[in-house]
Amino acid sequence: MNILLEMVLVNLLKDLKIKSIVSPWQEGEKITGGPSGSPGTNDSNTSDNGKKRKNDGDGDSPEAKRLRTEEVKNNVQQSISQKNEEGSQKLNELLNRAKGTNDYEELKGILQEISKFEGEEFYVAHQNEVNKERNKLGSLNESKFRNDVVKELEDKLAANGIDENKLSEEQRSKVNKLKNGEYTDINKINEVVNEISESANKEGTKSRLNELLAKAEALVKGTIKGSIDSLKKQAKEVQEGLYSFVYDTNSYKKDVYQSNQEKITSALKELENHSFNNTNQPEKSGFFRPEVIVPVSLLVVLAVAAIVIVRRKKQAKVK
Repeated sequence: MNILLEMVLVNLLKDLKIKSIVSPWQEGEKITGGPSGSPGTNDSNTSDNGKKRKNDGDGDSPEAKRLRTEEVKNNVQQSISQKNEEGSQKLNELLNRAKGTNDYEELKGILQEISKFEGEEFYVAHQNEVNKERNKLGSLNESKFRNDVVKELEDKLAANGIDENKLSEEQRSKVNKLKNGEYTDINKINEVVNEISESANKEGTKSRLNELLAKAEALVKGTIKGSIDSLKKQAKEVQEGLYSFVYDTNSYKKDVYQSNQEKITSALKELENHSFNNTNQPEKSGFFRPEVIVPVSLLVVLAVAAIVIVRRKKQAKVK
């Protein structure tokens, strides 16, 4: 019995080295007992697998891709339409509240909310009203207003990832004059604030587009790994982001789109035509690969069985 067990273990070790034991999870391989139709072959499973592959292929057909793209476009356009409608209503409410107060802190808070709509079409239509309320804020407390606008600009630059040193020489000069209190006219202060804010918002919008373009390229090239569902979800999010530049009425996005139209169109086309498959899956390596785990597990089971048999044999002799 011991000799027989040793022979089994030796043969199993040889099989392990030449990988003759194949894991049933290895992609594209099946454990069968013979050719199709012979004993050991599951023709039903083969047929089901064929249907699954066919359905997977249909999901990446040109028509399926076109329908997914149309869905993304429609979602983006609906989202923009909803944003404009709700934003316009909110802006009108905020302007009415601003006109009805002479409290500095309250008006400051309202104007901070209004500033979130900068660049939007409905904001631009009310720009003069907004400027009037900002001038009113300055007249309520000039010294506090000067300090607050400096903080406002610093926050605006930081939110858009812009270092003050990256501003043009002329813009840096104006910011320094603001900080030093060289501007005394409220209208002039607001003029400078609007100019720097617009520049910061445009640069921030460009940066966000560049991030989307870089991710689109990475997804197409396969440098981003993950499950197929995860990759498709990321691709959809990037598409939505890029299409927002195509359809949005925001003045900053419209300007950036005009100067980057070719890049955006190219990135969208590549994403729409790309098929995510196993080449984007994270590679399995090391001991925990199925083709290693399965043979080793079998070896452990046989080893345990050998020990049990040997012990029972010894116990039998003792008796």
